[in-house]
Amino acid sequence: MDLLRNTPSWLAAFSDKLSIRKAIYPVIIHCISTTLDPSVPEAIAELKADNPDALTSLTRVMWANPRKALTTGSEKKNHSSIIMHLTNPIEVNNLIRHFCVLRGETHPTEKSHCSLISCHRCTNWGHTAAQCSAPIMCAQCAGKHLTVNCNCTEPEATRCTDHYSCSHIVTCCSQCKGDHRASSQECPVRIKAQAKLDEINLRDGPLFLINV
Repeated sequence: MDLLRNTPSWLAAFSDKLSIRKAIYPVIIHCISTTLDPSVPEAIAELKADNPDALTSLTRVMWANPRKALTTGSEKKNHSSIIMHLTNPIEVNNLIRHFCVLRGETHPTEKSHCSLISCHRCTNWGHTAAQCSAPIMCAQCAGKHLTVNCNCTEPEATRCTDHYSCSHIVTCCSQCKGDHRASSQECPVRIKAQAKLDEINLRDGPLFLINV
């Protein structure tokens, strides 16, 4: 702990470009008014002001699902969930045990668990393209090309410009060879990967582990 407290005094001895990355502890806050703009610094200031001494390590706020939170028109939502990043696990756990206050209202909180991620290179689950060395596969047709490069097989004059809505490409899952995209909720490979992740999240418990 002394090394961490005196970071500048020893880290600079190696390089002035080095820094220590603090651990991030994400927590979900539910039922937040969509009039909040998490992208501006005032959002963090407002949350800190409404929760004195409870969010001193708050560094970032974002919508848990931006697409749903920012929907306009007839499908516009009045409330959605935000994710807050804190660097103090004690603060986060206290927040999870209790609640978060915003604009005079209390909001339920919970630990933000790991989400299932997919690789845009091989279309498998549990890692990203930056970590992947597996053969390239298409999530649309299981071909040996990136999904974004999947093209309609029709002559140029009648060729579809959007492979997502193209009816000429024969859909084939690169993972199970079923007649659906690799990202389909019905894919047995995805279902198995999600079940494994759910088991891990359940085992981790509702609070963050604090190293003493």
